[in-house]
Amino acid sequence: MLLPAFNLSFGQSIHHGLADVGKFDGKHACLTCGTTAGKVFVHNPHERGLESAGGTDSVQFLNINREITALAAGCLDPESERDCLLVGTASNLLAYDVRDNADLFFTEVPDGVSTIHIGSLPGNSKPLALIGGNCSILGYDARGAEAFWTVCGDMVRCIAPFAVKSGPPTDLLVGSDDFALRVFRNEDIVAEEVEADRVVELAALGPANTFCYGLANGTIGVYENMKRVWRVKSKHQLRSMAVFDLNNDGVPEVVSGWSNGAINVRMADTGEVVFKDKLKAPIAKVLQADYQMDGTQQLLVCSEAGEVRGFLPVSTETGQTLLDEKHDAKTLAELQTRKSELLMQLQSLEDNLKSAKSGDKVQGVVPLNLRVDMTVAPNPKTGSCELELLASTQSCCIVSAVVTDLDGGLFDERDSLLCCPTNPSSSCTIPLRPVKHTAANINVQVHVGQRASSQHLGVLELHHTLPKFCMFQAISDPRAVPRINSFVSFTLRETPRRVFSWVEEAFIVPEDFLPSSPTSPSGAFPPVVFNGIHSEEANPIWIEVSSVDGGTDVVIFTMTIDLAAELVQDLTRFLGVEELKSNAVFPAECEDIKALLSQVSDLNSLRVKLTADMADVSSRVKTLVIKAEDARLLGNMPLMRRHYAELDGLNRELVAEYRKRANNHEALLSALRQVNQMIQKASNLRVGNPRTKVVSDCRQAVKTNNTLKLIKAIQEGGSS
Repeated sequence: MLLPAFNLSFGQSIHHGLADVGKFDGKHACLTCGTTAGKVFVHNPHERGLESAGGTDSVQFLNINREITALAAGCLDPESERDCLLVGTASNLLAYDVRDNADLFFTEVPDGVSTIHIGSLPGNSKPLALIGGNCSILGYDARGAEAFWTVCGDMVRCIAPFAVKSGPPTDLLVGSDDFALRVFRNEDIVAEEVEADRVVELAALGPANTFCYGLANGTIGVYENMKRVWRVKSKHQLRSMAVFDLNNDGVPEVVSGWSNGAINVRMADTGEVVFKDKLKAPIAKVLQADYQMDGTQQLLVCSEAGEVRGFLPVSTETGQTLLDEKHDAKTLAELQTRKSELLMQLQSLEDNLKSAKSGDKVQGVVPLNLRVDMTVAPNPKTGSCELELLASTQSCCIVSAVVTDLDGGLFDERDSLLCCPTNPSSSCTIPLRPVKHTAANINVQVHVGQRASSQHLGVLELHHTLPKFCMFQAISDPRAVPRINSFVSFTLRETPRRVFSWVEEAFIVPEDFLPSSPTSPSGAFPPVVFNGIHSEEANPIWIEVSSVDGGTDVVIFTMTIDLAAELVQDLTRFLGVEELKSNAVFPAECEDIKALLSQVSDLNSLRVKLTADMADVSSRVKTLVIKAEDARLLGNMPLMRRHYAELDGLNRELVAEYRKRANNHEALLSALRQVNQMIQKASNLRVGNPRTKVVSDCRQAVKTNNTLKLIKAIQEGGSS
């Protein structure tokens, strides 16, 4: 149980995620929170003392008059010691000087603001306001000028500083709605992992290349060197995460706040809960700051009801004592569980022995030579990748139930599947339908008995890795699948054998399927062809490999640019390629991008017109209000009623114009999101500097509405 060092109550609700601590005068830490009706309140406890600073006298309010979507405090000017307040809305970013009560800058953000992080990038020591939005990340300097831009796969939900190697955390750890964890070094993606759900929380831990994460489905865990160390799942919704050395052992713990008001503190290396507490309302934010200004960091927990609790690190001796007691209790519980299991096994063996002595047939004994074979193969008839289990022993052994634990939530957002054969059989087939292309480790428990009514079952646990592109069937005759006219081509400094090794790992291929030697004097190998089975429409993949001087030419034919990008990224990751140029020809996508840019231009023009119309109506409203008030003072009631009738009509017109503008904004966001996703896919056809160049050239083309330049960057990889 955690004991708070102080407890504050503001009587104001705190919206989820809208809280931060900043030194707006350069000295004193102030808590800043977003509340209802587009307001922000700033609490400065150092004017009256922390114990008596929970009332309204130490709180000042800032009216934003817009729905607040993100909030952060930090220093953007390296020559100043004062922090500024950054407030994000659906279409704007405000930088505010709290002490001087002045706006530093106000800029429009077409992609919206979903999260804000203040930090620096490699090669640039000046801090930037890094904004996560609609499939993009933008960086603004202290003057509000755009200094950084790159694309992401989906809506960005969280950004955290990160260090892949020892040194300052200048890389960006980004979580988005496409279930991906990405590490950005400037515009380049240096690492990427796919999780089971939307990534909503990220925080870097002390050691380099170690961080904790949280998902929308209630899962939290820790990664080290981009490998998952542990994870746990809760039935409650995760609200906030932070890292804090609460037991004072020099190693930070993972702190998580939940929708039921619970606060859990877990060991970073094992995930074991070491401290916990609970508030009456859902957690809004968990922060770390020296709020008491005594040189000691405190853990601040803010609830949505406006309650704030502060926790101090426990002493080293107390923390170690609590950990030892918890470890002893856990060890004792494990021994008691093991004892219960052994007693149950002993009772089962005694029952079987009695049955054998009395001449009854023993039903619970599983043969010692039991073996379960497991195969995986795509089946185009069922549109699934079928996992087949076959139990074979000298005696008839029935598979009564099969439980498959699926890693990553790849299959219809479920964590496990239970399959019971309708008729008793020694085999069982489980259809698997991954919803995305991701390699997954699956754990299969096979329950086996001598008959369907057996009370005692043997349990075998098997493990298997599904290839990333398991939903594609190998086609032995290329003539059966037409070759399409969209492709990506590139040259690798690798042998063809290495490329075929990747094919063998990424797909399910039968024996002797891959070619062993070229079939033409030019060094071209026979094409390797696959066909997608997860939809009624054909989705073929042609891979053509040719041996050339100093490397290998590769041409991949696919229907869509996103599938081509996934294939290129997986291949280069397998081969360890750091730089790759490519040429891409995707006529359908090029036509789509032309239509999207035209739509964006039309929507921008309409937005300007709607804004001007609303400004004109607002001016007329002000005039009529003055006229109506003058008529009231002069006692001219008929004239006053006529003015108010006109005001009522103008008010309805304003509401209608607002609806038009809101619909226009939603359509513009949707179009910009599709443009950013197309740029992301085009950049993923390259690796390293060529990828960065594509992103930069596409950004300039979108800014200038240059369709030809954008298509050239997508196809050829940007200008040299």
